[in-house]
Amino acid sequence: VEDVRCGLVEFEEEMQFAWRARCYTEVAEMQERAAVEVWRQPVRAEHELRAREARLLEALLQRAAEGIALRDGERVEMTLGTIKLSGKLAAGSDPLARGFTLILDGGRNPTLALRAIPGVDNAIVVGRELIETFARVGNTPDDRLLAVLFRLREGEASAAREGLDAGALPRDDPLVADAERRVQEALDQRRSQADGERDAALARYHLALREGREGTDPARLARRIEKILREDAALLGIEQIQELRRLRDDRLSELTPPVPSLEELMRPNAFEPLSNGRVRLRYDFASARAGGFDPGSWIREGQGFVSLRDALSDDDLLTRPGPSLVLRDPAVVQSEPVDVRLRFQPKPDAPANLLLVTVCGFHTVIAGGRQGRPARLLVDTGEPAALVARARAGEGTTIGPPRNGTGFELRVLVTRSRGIITVELDGRRILVEQRPVPRNELGDRLVSVKSFEPLRLVSAAIEVSVR
Repeated sequence: VEDVRCGLVEFEEEMQFAWRARCYTEVAEMQERAAVEVWRQPVRAEHELRAREARLLEALLQRAAEGIALRDGERVEMTLGTIKLSGKLAAGSDPLARGFTLILDGGRNPTLALRAIPGVDNAIVVGRELIETFARVGNTPDDRLLAVLFRLREGEASAAREGLDAGALPRDDPLVADAERRVQEALDQRRSQADGERDAALARYHLALREGREGTDPARLARRIEKILREDAALLGIEQIQELRRLRDDRLSELTPPVPSLEELMRPNAFEPLSNGRVRLRYDFASARAGGFDPGSWIREGQGFVSLRDALSDDDLLTRPGPSLVLRDPAVVQSEPVDVRLRFQPKPDAPANLLLVTVCGFHTVIAGGRQGRPARLLVDTGEPAALVARARAGEGTTIGPPRNGTGFELRVLVTRSRGIITVELDGRRILVEQRPVPRNELGDRLVSVKSFEPLRLVSAAIEVSVR
């Protein structure tokens, strides 16, 4: 019997991927086959229970698919991750097997799925709450049990506990006792893990105090404390955190670090002194060293940084971080011109949609030609969302296509103190305009790139004055 029990544990571990992927029919069939194997008869009841659970969860997905079909053509609001979207629901022929679509206002229409769909790599698998909503999970005992089982399989033990406490459950159903046991085990494991993490955090806290008393190298101790404050603050008390901060500040006061140069701060691939106290910083994103640029959500691919997918909407475009660089002091950005040249290479299968470049509080939008409209360029200060909306409405200076079909260079020259912005495309001056002077904020030293469509950023060259 002990061997059979061990075999059951191994079998359940092998099934975890299918459970997580919501392949409930596959799980049910595997469990049903195991239940009739002679050597597994001592645990047959467990296999049959898991098979029934899987059949119930498959029926839940089918209910969700039917709910989507009933709402075909309706306007809905939903949250995908942290992004709230609204649009018209397009159910398609089979929402469970082929997915469904949310038709957004003025944005891309994402393909959504109730579980991963073979052959459809770009489908976004929706979360547990949306499935319960589409399936119209009610407040009956059977539906409460179904929600508890689904939340457990989704790894949401606390939500499953709420379901158990929400009201009556089916009487004499073995799945109820099984779910109560599994919920308690999951919560106990989480508490045990939290206790272990808290003990480890306290050990690191006491080690830092001991090193402070023993005179450990101040820089090393400060780095250790910074790491504790960054990773363990939620596990420590306010007095412990304050004590660590005091110790860190005391030790840092013993150090007199040299002031780093602009080249050390910005880490360009090439640093070129110019006349009149100006310098040129060059960044080659095909190089193995990205330098001071933060790629954001873009990745290194081939000859530069690449955004891998279209934005889901303009809100998604604005919230997803792209490549960025903060022009740190001693770079002078308020009174002297900041000259930025960015080299881009479009992806062959990604038609131009919208590019947003920000330089020290000035925003430049290039909207690709669509639906008979020519490509346009628009600049302003203030909120980027407002500028994007104006570009979508057709405002802006009409521009022709770049001279080089394989890539283009955008130059943005700004003088913050005067509110002047000059924009060139492939060496052609497009506009020189004056806009309200941006407020002095952290973002006013920022150079950033955001693209609605997949795009490659190949290089950047930035000229600034140094005090």
